[in-house]
Amino acid sequence: MDTRETYRQKYEALLNEWQAKMDAMKANAEKLSAQAKLDMKPKMDVARQKFERAGSELRRIAGSTEDKWNDVAGDVDRAWEDFKAAAEGAYDALRKHDRH
Repeated sequence: MDTRETYRQKYEALLNEWQAKMDAMKANAEKLSAQAKLDMKPKMDVARQKFERAGSELRRIAGSTEDKWNDVAGDVDRAWEDFKAAAEGAYDALRKHDRH
């Protein structure tokens, strides 16, 4: 298996894992008070947008030429880090609200 395929599989597995985590966060947010839901919505929306962007960047791998592969991989890495930071921020906010 080549590096590109291994890389794609790694990120697909991470996307699947985080899809489940995002679904769980959304379900837990639904149990919060109305104010807490309002507080959480922007964070969840940003995390969802960044998740979708990471998936979109990952799909670019299949169509990338060998000379563009490193550029695309860098874009995927950056999109993933952006998503992960947003998701962790949403999760931390959810935990804060969940304790109250």
